[in-house]
Amino acid sequence: MLLSLASCQNQSHFTTDHIVYIDVGDNGRYQLFTYDPSARNPAPKQLTTQAQDILEFNISPKGHTAFTQSDDDNSLDIWLLWNKMPDTVPLVECGPTGACQNPRWSPSQNVFAYEQSPIYDGEIARKESRLWWYDLESFQLIPMFADENWLGEDVRFSADGRKLTYVVPAVDEIQIFDLQTGEIGVISSRSNVAAVWGADSDLYFSALRVDQERASTHIFKTNARGENVTDLTGEGLAVDDGGYVVSPDGSQLAFTRKPPRGGVGRQVWVMDSDGANARSLTDDLSIQNGALSWNSDGTQLLFQRFNLTEADAQPEIWLVDVESGEMSFVLNGTRPQFAP
Repeated sequence: MLLSLASCQNQSHFTTDHIVYIDVGDNGRYQLFTYDPSARNPAPKQLTTQAQDILEFNISPKGHTAFTQSDDDNSLDIWLLWNKMPDTVPLVECGPTGACQNPRWSPSQNVFAYEQSPIYDGEIARKESRLWWYDLESFQLIPMFADENWLGEDVRFSADGRKLTYVVPAVDEIQIFDLQTGEIGVISSRSNVAAVWGADSDLYFSALRVDQERASTHIFKTNARGENVTDLTGEGLAVDDGGYVVSPDGSQLAFTRKPPRGGVGRQVWVMDSDGANARSLTDDLSIQNGALSWNSDGTQLLFQRFNLTEADAQPEIWLVDVESGEMSFVLNGTRPQFAP
């Protein structure tokens, strides 16, 4: 298989700021698509023809795309779409009693981290997830920790690839793993949501706050050691903040917000990386917004919209100019990302 790939056509599937997303393909299964919004006559291009549904994907700095696919036996496996190669390759097959998912590429090496969870009676046991590496140079699977009982999920890498964070759902905390020293730091979260790294090794995470018996979820900022924690949402503000992504230069944070326990859609907000100048970009509470992604120069946000009031509503992909607030519909689809 690997030898045959080397003889395939040498053409990139997409370049920086192309939109990559998931939608129903020609065979009725969810597939990967790409779309160039800058083209004169842009049109979607289907990238895969998998026999089963693609559920999620992550793009490496070299343009390789690792994606999670469902299987006939209800397990989850990880496949690879090579940059410049037309074929897909199965990399991690978990079999009928396992779910391998959530691949995340290292920004500094040709490897990705992923989580492996057992399946009991058709249900994925996320609280028993363990973290693994896949090395694309040697095509090897490697446990992340020597202790096989060490649990974790939702890996995120620092910009230099020297540190990563992961969620430990069983104890409601985020752990910071230094890949060079092996040291592990801890952030108390109680939200089971992944942390996100900024451009200067700042860390953003969400945590549950309870003020006068009122629960809210706020966004916090800390350093790479989990010290000097700042509440960016603001003291006493009753909101549910999440879905945060940092702009390429690290100066802004985009996120989604809704009232706690409110049956309304999440809205798109932006603020400076220190929490200043928070403002909303959307304000229709009947619309659920999410899956935010910055373009390469930090001027536009890509996001997914879904109308909560329509029974047969289809998820849509939209663009918003961060400075002007001008929004435009792009196409139908889910999980949109700007290609790095």
